[in-house]
Amino acid sequence: MTLGDIKEFCAHKLGIPDIQTMEMAGRFASTRWKMIWNQRAWPQTRIYDAVSVPAGQQEVTLPADFELAHAARWNRTGLLPQLDLTAFDQDPGAWDAVGPVAGFSPLAKSAQGYARIRLTRAPAEAGTLYVIGKRKCIELLNDHDTPLLPGVDECLVAFVMGDLEQWQRQFGKAQVFFSEANALLQQMVRIDTEQATQIAQIVPVAQQLEDMPEW
Repeated sequence: MTLGDIKEFCAHKLGIPDIQTMEMAGRFASTRWKMIWNQRAWPQTRIYDAVSVPAGQQEVTLPADFELAHAARWNRTGLLPQLDLTAFDQDPGAWDAVGPVAGFSPLAKSAQGYARIRLTRAPAEAGTLYVIGKRKCIELLNDHDTPLLPGVDECLVAFVMGDLEQWQRQFGKAQVFFSEANALLQQMVRIDTEQATQIAQIVPVAQQLEDMPEW
């Protein structure tokens, strides 16, 4: 469903298909969509990019589309995120040293809203940092915009119906829709978790087949 479809469907279901109701439905849908997007590291929200890092630079600003970094690679070394206090506690000497990059810590966003990270050890040589992260929410702004997560339409409609009923001060009806919406959201989470588990089980089997000798 597009944003326009959601607005029209919810306004008609509420029984007040006027311009004001559809405008409110659009606002609610946009807000709830961002909430669902930020709920979890959905596979569809991942983004991949490469960043050139000069020698000696520890603080790295990520491209504009990044909300945060999940993992990274420096040369052939995989890097996982650490809290800054943990990184400092584990190896205080590496905090501002120059040498092999061993990890990264998230930093506050820049004044322009860009995600930033701090490398554990400043690289001795310039190189390329490959980053896997979460994309900033692709917002629903225009009527033709479509939410990108599988199974989200029903969940989004239920949330919007709850918001509209609450807007109409029909709190009992709103609670019914919110309960339905949260159940649908949990179903999305469960399906996503099950798919991730299946992938984790399939990969070792595929690796075993690759390692088998040729006949």
